[in-house]
Amino acid sequence: MKDPDSRLRSEFTGDIPHFQPSVEWVLPARFTPFDDLELSIQDTVAKKVIQVIPAIGRIEFDHQGDRYSLEVADVHGAPVIFFADATSGRETYGTGRVLELASADAGRITTIDFNRVYNFPCSFTYCTCPIAKPANRLPFPVTAGEKNPWKRHTRNRRKITPAENRGDLSNVQ
Repeated sequence: MKDPDSRLRSEFTGDIPHFQPSVEWVLPARFTPFDDLELSIQDTVAKKVIQVIPAIGRIEFDHQGDRYSLEVADVHGAPVIFFADATSGRETYGTGRVLELASADAGRITTIDFNRVYNFPCSFTYCTCPIAKPANRLPFPVTAGEKNPWKRHTRNRRKITPAENRGDLSNVQ
C-alpha cells in the first residue's frame, strides 16, 4: 500500500539528506549465484505481512580487513540488496536501505558502490517495504548514500498518524 495522497509525499521538496560521496565506499566485490533459485521470505514494516522475493545469490566484499556477504534479490530483473547497518535507525532509515547493483547481469558485478544506496519507499509513506534480513545486517556504519529523510519532519515532535499520512487532516490540531 503506497499512498499517492500522502501529506509527506505532497510536501516533499526532493531534498533527501545524504552522505558525501566517497571512493572509499566503492569496494571490489564478487557475486556468487545460487545453484537453484531460492525464495527469500522478507518481513515487512506492515505487521503480519511478508514479501516473497527471488534470491539469486550472494555478493562478497572486504571492509577494513574483514569479509562480508550479503544476499542479492531479483526485483523486476534487477539485482538488489536490502540491508541494514550500524547507522540504521540513527542516521539512516530504521528498517534498512536498498542498493540496486550497477549491472543487470549479476554475473558481471565486480564492485559494490554504497554511494548509490537509497531509502525504501516506506521511509516516505506508510507501509509495504521489506525489512533487511538478519543475515543482511552489517555490523559497521555505512556512511554512504541516502540518510534518514524523516529528520526534517521530526522537529515538531508529533508523530504523523496513518490517517494523516493518507491525507485525512480532519482531526489535526
